[in-house]
Amino acid sequence: MASTIEVAGVPQAVAIRDSKDPDGPRLIMSLTDFRRFATTIKNF
Repeated sequence: MASTIEVAGVPQAVAIRDSKDPDGPRLIMSLTDFRRFATTIKNF
């Protein structure tokens, strides 16, 4: 089963959620933390 997330830019942050559970929990990250996160998983 594939995992899919949705990412949305909001003022000064990035919102992330599971696309299969749109009413479920959401993760809000600062732009700096999201960049660090994206770089880390890209290089994993």
